Amino acid sequence: MSKFLLELITNPMDKITFEGVQSDLESYFELFNMVDILNLSSLNIFVNKTRIVVFFETEIIDKSVFEQFVPKMLRGIETRNQMRWSTGSIAFYRPIANIVAILDDELINVEIEGVKSTMSTLIDYTEPIEVSSVDDYFEKMKSVVSFDAEESKNKIRFQANRMASSLGKMLTNDTEKLYLITKFVENPVIAYAKFDEKYSELPSEILYSIINKYDLCVPLQENDGELSNYYLIAIEKGKNESAIKEMYENTINSDLSMLGSSIINDKTVALKEYIPRLNWFSVNEAMGNLYDKTSRIKLFVNRIAEDLFLAKEMNDNLLLASGILKADLATSTVKRYPQLKGIVGKILLDSEGYDKSIGEAVMDQYLPTNDNKMPRNSIGYILAIADRFDDIMGYLITENNDYHLLKNLSNEIINLIINSKLDFNINSLIQAGLYVYTEESIGAFDYKKIESKMKELYQQSIKNSWRSLGINEYILNNFSFDFNENISSLTYNLIYFSGKVKNEDESFLKTLVDLENILKNQKVFTEENREIEAEIIPILQELSDKNLDEVEYFIELKAYKNKFEELLQVYKNETQFSNYANKIYGFIKSRWF
Repeated sequence: MSKFLLELITNPMDKITFEGVQSDLESYFELFNMVDILNLSSLNIFVNKTRIVVFFETEIIDKSVFEQFVPKMLRGIETRNQMRWSTGSIAFYRPIANIVAILDDELINVEIEGVKSTMSTLIDYTEPIEVSSVDDYFEKMKSVVSFDAEESKNKIRFQANRMASSLGKMLTNDTEKLYLITKFVENPVIAYAKFDEKYSELPSEILYSIINKYDLCVPLQENDGELSNYYLIAIEKGKNESAIKEMYENTINSDLSMLGSSIINDKTVALKEYIPRLNWFSVNEAMGNLYDKTSRIKLFVNRIAEDLFLAKEMNDNLLLASGILKADLATSTVKRYPQLKGIVGKILLDSEGYDKSIGEAVMDQYLPTNDNKMPRNSIGYILAIADRFDDIMGYLITENNDYHLLKNLSNEIINLIINSKLDFNINSLIQAGLYVYTEESIGAFDYKKIESKMKELYQQSIKNSWRSLGINEYILNNFSFDFNENISSLTYNLIYFSGKVKNEDESFLKTLVDLENILKNQKVFTEENREIEAEIIPILQELSDKNLDEVEYFIELKAYKNKFEELLQVYKNETQFSNYANKIYGFIKSRWF
């Protein structure tokens, strides 16, 4: 086997862009089924802020194949994060600064946007490293960057824990931040800095958010769980540590100083007084402004709350929260620091004496984030679901068919529903959304068409969520989903059922389902087979009427296996088979005996 390596060094990509590159590349290779070029099991893709590396084994030794393959691949990748650069001959994530393309120890000659491939990679854009082969590339790069994600995380976690311990502090639970740092800095060194203690009086949510907004900063906490005024910084090895530390300290202290004044100013007005100002913030021309969106969400929540059977106090708090959930977007603090949306709402609501659950829900409506943190209470779950549901419904009605956006939103909704453990079903949500958009009209739309598109979108998201939860693939492929079912309880039943089903049970269940399909369509039996088949058919037909949460029923069906053995014996003793009998005989014998 030969080894092929392609490395592209680009201008720095933002987090959203570089996180999507790997999946875009994987989709490309799968879609075009390039088994004639590469061994898919050997495909490795590595992406960070500036470096994209594709490595695989191949049986092809003809360089000309790869000289055509590389430009074709770069032009064939489809993503909404691509941009067109310079001459416009290729759309890519960012301008390409350097290309390394090697087959074993030979250079693959390609040219993209005036950049020619070489046998020389770059460190920090400036330091060239000559390589003589694919193996030599990985040997020389291992001291600079780890291509193993788990190894990278462990390495930086060790450094971060050691530095935190030396300060008498602890890392927060946001380990996702450490993983992202490995993507932003190839050879990180951990240092520490601190903000002025006088700002410790600010709400911890504010302090945490301001530190965390900087890609290379990691908040720390005291041993009692309180946020510390110390924080960690990841610095590229060889950079001026003291200058970088001073820069972050000055910037974060400045942020906190302005924030303190801004929040004091915002508190002079009750949060609900900001609601009329939402008229000034446009969602998009077709879907209206944030005030319109808030009105729709309030109506939507009021509609679905009837089906959730919430306690009166919780229901009252939910309806109150739904009317003010976007109000803090009009505050001066959030306008200056958009990442504090929801957080400022909670701070103002808490200061006004509202029930704690309302402030938490207003803050948690934007969850889950990248660390998969979920809302803390049921009101937060409902608001988060309503917010995203309104977006999807609006996008479909206004014919914004951005597949990636719609898929991500629907996946988030399903995960929220499953984790909420509330009595949600997709049909009720769709009907509520359609009702809202009919009442709060943004123009005429095809009711049935939107309903169908919504169901299609959510059905795929539900299957994706179930698959990610490890639910048995055979169950997924054969389970008939009803849009009126409670998704959360159904999911946990499927997880339980999937855990119960061993390999032999799965095989048995598959056989029962398939055999039931054969038998139920057979109306006429031979005289010799009538009696035993008559006993089996009701058992199998009963299978169709049972729910998957009745696990014990399915497992106990194995006790009926002797009846199928009797049937097999009847057929075996026959001197002449009917076509139907022959089909069942072969089926049972091949599956079980």
